[in-house]
Amino acid sequence: MNEVQAWRLRVGQYSIGIGHSDLVEVLVEPETRSLPIGPQGCRELLVWRGLYLPLGRFEPGEKAKLVVVIAARAGADGRADYVGVRVRKPPDLITVTAGSDCEPPQDFRFPKKHLLACFKHQDEAIAVPDLSALFCLEPA
Repeated sequence: MNEVQAWRLRVGQYSIGIGHSDLVEVLVEPETRSLPIGPQGCRELLVWRGLYLPLGRFEPGEKAKLVVVIAARAGADGRADYVGVRVRKPPDLITVTAGSDCEPPQDFRFPKKHLLACFKHQDEAIAVPDLSALFCLEPA
Protein backbone atom coordinates (compact mmCIF):
# COMPACT_ATOMS: atom_id res chain seq x y z
CA MET A 1 0.00 0.00 0.00
CA ASN A 2 1.60 3.25 -1.13
CA GLU A 3 -0.83 5.70 0.42
CA VAL A 4 -3.75 5.95 2.84
CA GLN A 5 -6.18 8.68 3.76
CA ALA A 6 -6.21 10.19 7.23
CA TRP A 7 -7.60 13.20 9.05
CA ARG A 8 -5.34 16.02 10.23
CA LEU A 9 -6.62 17.63 13.43
CA ARG A 10 -5.17 20.96 14.56
CA VAL A 11 -4.82 20.81 18.33
CA GLY A 12 -3.09 24.00 19.41
CA GLN A 13 0.26 24.59 17.74
CA TYR A 14 0.51 20.98 16.53
CA SER A 15 -1.45 18.65 14.31
CA ILE A 16 -2.33 15.06 15.05
CA GLY A 17 -3.42 12.40 12.61
CA ILE A 18 -6.19 9.86 12.98
CA GLY A 19 -7.35 7.12 10.67
CA HIS A 20 -9.93 7.98 8.04
CA SER A 21 -12.56 5.67 9.56
CA ASP A 22 -11.91 6.84 13.15
CA LEU A 23 -13.54 10.26 12.79
CA VAL A 24 -17.16 9.93 13.89
CA GLU A 25 -18.54 13.47 14.13
CA VAL A 26 -17.55 17.14 14.30
CA LEU A 27 -19.47 19.26 16.83
CA VAL A 28 -19.66 23.04 17.22
CA GLU A 29 -19.86 24.32 20.81
CA PRO A 30 -21.15 21.05 22.28
CA GLU A 31 -22.40 20.58 25.82
CA THR A 32 -19.53 19.84 28.20
CA ARG A 33 -18.97 19.39 31.92
CA SER A 34 -15.87 20.57 33.79
CA LEU A 35 -13.97 18.19 36.03
CA PRO A 36 -12.23 19.48 39.16
CA ILE A 37 -9.38 16.98 38.85
CA GLY A 38 -7.83 14.80 36.20
CA PRO A 39 -4.95 14.85 33.75
CA GLN A 40 -4.06 18.39 32.68
CA GLY A 41 -5.24 17.85 29.12
CA CYS A 42 -8.49 16.12 30.08
CA ARG A 43 -10.54 17.98 32.67
CA GLU A 44 -13.79 18.03 30.74
CA LEU A 45 -16.49 15.58 29.74
CA LEU A 46 -18.33 15.80 26.46
CA VAL A 47 -22.07 15.13 26.57
CA TRP A 48 -22.69 13.16 23.39
CA ARG A 49 -25.66 10.97 22.43
CA GLY A 50 -26.54 10.22 26.04
CA LEU A 51 -22.92 9.41 26.96
CA TYR A 52 -20.19 11.25 28.83
CA LEU A 53 -16.92 11.05 26.90
CA PRO A 54 -13.46 12.16 27.99
CA LEU A 55 -12.73 15.46 26.25
CA GLY A 56 -9.09 16.31 25.59
CA ARG A 57 -7.51 19.69 25.05
CA PHE A 58 -3.90 19.49 23.98
CA GLU A 59 -3.11 23.20 24.20
CA PRO A 60 -3.42 24.59 27.75
CA GLY A 61 -5.77 27.54 28.08
CA GLU A 62 -7.21 27.22 24.58
CA LYS A 63 -10.99 26.86 24.49
CA ALA A 64 -11.54 25.73 20.88
CA LYS A 65 -15.21 25.69 19.93
CA LEU A 66 -14.96 22.67 17.66
CA VAL A 67 -14.87 19.13 19.04
CA VAL A 68 -14.14 15.98 17.07
CA VAL A 69 -15.59 12.68 18.28
CA ILE A 70 -13.19 9.84 17.57
CA ALA A 71 -13.56 6.07 17.77
CA ALA A 72 -10.42 5.41 19.80
CA ARG A 73 -10.45 1.61 19.59
CA ALA A 74 -12.77 -1.33 19.09
CA GLY A 75 -13.46 -3.22 22.30
CA ALA A 76 -13.25 -6.99 22.59
CA ASP A 77 -17.04 -7.09 22.39
CA GLY A 78 -16.99 -5.15 19.10
CA ARG A 79 -18.15 -1.86 20.65
CA ALA A 80 -16.08 1.23 20.02
CA ASP A 81 -14.74 3.45 22.76
CA TYR A 82 -15.12 7.11 21.91
CA VAL A 83 -13.24 10.22 22.95
CA GLY A 84 -13.63 13.91 22.16
CA VAL A 85 -10.80 16.24 21.20
CA ARG A 86 -10.98 20.04 20.97
CA VAL A 87 -9.65 21.29 17.63
CA ARG A 88 -8.90 24.78 16.29
CA LYS A 89 -10.14 24.18 12.73
CA PRO A 90 -12.29 21.62 10.94
CA PRO A 91 -10.42 18.38 10.15
CA ASP A 92 -8.52 18.16 6.85
CA LEU A 93 -8.61 14.98 4.81
CA ILE A 94 -5.03 14.25 3.78
CA THR A 95 -3.14 11.51 1.96
CA VAL A 96 -0.26 9.84 3.80
CA THR A 97 2.34 8.29 1.54
CA ALA A 98 4.69 5.40 2.23
CA GLY A 99 8.08 6.51 3.50
CA SER A 100 6.84 9.74 5.09
CA ASP A 101 7.77 8.65 8.65
CA CYS A 102 9.63 11.23 10.72
CA GLU A 103 10.57 12.11 14.29
CA PRO A 104 8.16 14.26 16.33
CA PRO A 105 9.15 17.89 17.01
CA GLN A 106 11.57 18.38 19.94
CA ASP A 107 8.99 20.29 22.01
CA PHE A 108 6.12 17.93 21.30
CA ARG A 109 3.72 17.66 24.27
CA PHE A 110 2.64 14.01 24.06
CA PRO A 111 4.61 11.42 26.01
CA LYS A 112 6.52 9.23 23.54
CA LYS A 113 4.95 6.12 25.07
CA HIS A 114 1.57 7.38 23.77
CA LEU A 115 2.81 8.07 20.26
CA LEU A 116 2.10 5.42 17.61
CA ALA A 117 3.84 7.19 14.72
CA CYS A 118 4.81 10.51 13.22
CA PHE A 119 4.82 11.43 9.54
CA LYS A 120 5.54 14.43 7.34
CA HIS A 121 2.80 16.07 5.32
CA GLN A 122 3.65 19.23 3.37
CA ASP A 123 6.69 19.88 5.62
CA GLU A 124 4.64 19.50 8.81
CA ALA A 125 5.29 16.71 11.32
CA ILE A 126 1.96 15.11 12.22
CA ALA A 127 1.83 12.82 15.24
CA VAL A 128 -0.43 9.80 15.52
CA PRO A 129 -1.24 9.43 19.23
CA ASP A 130 -2.52 6.31 20.95
CA LEU A 131 -5.78 7.89 22.10
CA SER A 132 -6.91 4.86 24.07
CA ALA A 133 -3.72 5.13 26.16
CA LEU A 134 -3.90 8.93 26.49
CA PHE A 135 -7.48 8.72 27.73
CA CYS A 136 -6.88 5.50 29.73
CA LEU A 137 -9.59 3.47 28.02
CA GLU A 138 -7.78 0.22 28.71
CA PRO A 139 -8.41 -1.40 32.11
CA ALA A 140 -5.56 -0.91 34.58
